[in-house]
Amino acid sequence: MEYHRKNRWANYGTIKCKEYLRNDFSHECAYCKIQEKEVGLVDSAYFEIDHFRPQSDDDPKFNPHLYNNLYYSCEKCNSEKSDTWSKMLLDPCQDEIFSGSNPPILGGYNPEFLYKYKGANDRGEFYINTFKLNSRHHIRIRKRRVDRNNNIRIIDKLVDEILQKFSNKKDTGNLHELIKQLDNLRLDKKRELSKLSENENFELVEEHLLKHNIKSSIVFEEYNMDIKIKVGEYSCYCELCIDDSQNDKEEKLKFIDKERLETWYKRLSYKFGILYYYPKLDKLYFYPISNNISKDDLSKFGTKKQIKLTSELLI
Repeated sequence: MEYHRKNRWANYGTIKCKEYLRNDFSHECAYCKIQEKEVGLVDSAYFEIDHFRPQSDDDPKFNPHLYNNLYYSCEKCNSEKSDTWSKMLLDPCQDEIFSGSNPPILGGYNPEFLYKYKGANDRGEFYINTFKLNSRHHIRIRKRRVDRNNNIRIIDKLVDEILQKFSNKKDTGNLHELIKQLDNLRLDKKRELSKLSENENFELVEEHLLKHNIKSSIVFEEYNMDIKIKVGEYSCYCELCIDDSQNDKEEKLKFIDKERLETWYKRLSYKFGILYYYPKLDKLYFYPISNNISKDDLSKFGTKKQIKLTSELLI
């Protein structure tokens, strides 16, 4: 398989669905593998959620909006695929398409063959034709990728040669500082090329935590563990829940599914909680589940556990 998706509580209508797909599919189109960093400033805006088995499927038992049927796709591939549904279609989450010992699709990066893909079997040919992977658009992208990687290798080689020549010289004055700056410039440029935009809500939450001297990192771990926070020696993994309402009551009621709590206690080996963010109010609450609900308490609950967000939980 080309991709391994994590266990998520998400579907087509949930607010974090696209961000989860974006990370599970490594910030690239599931079908043609064009990367966000290759489409300029628009990056994630050029990508969409595709229903692998289409919404038009008339099977009453099939729900096309479940997370395991959703794929991160560039606009072009989503449009080309449209409602195509066939057992011939290779599945990026089930099949090895461009990799493995006997991939169904070969080539794509050889100038001698004009950067064209070739199907090694009927399913490979069907996939290439479905997404028009040998169109001028896709060939141009693959050529640019090859050129960019070659240029980076050349620059790295030249910088290494310069550093090597001057590293053994004596009495170079401030030359060593200039060499250090040159090396840092190279690293900064690489980081800049690979830097991707963040989801606005996650970015705002990170800024909010930073203002309150709370270290955080976006992790997107299994079972909706989105952010890791750390205060001193205390660290906790949290699900981020976004509430777009303007409910500014001093006490807010929230409900957590018992099934979710049971899964967390069964699957997670670290402290966990929930961050509730109200972007319209710019308020962030932290509810540390591990500190407030024990595993033994779960048998006392119904299908949901009610909690209260009070001013004491505000960050």
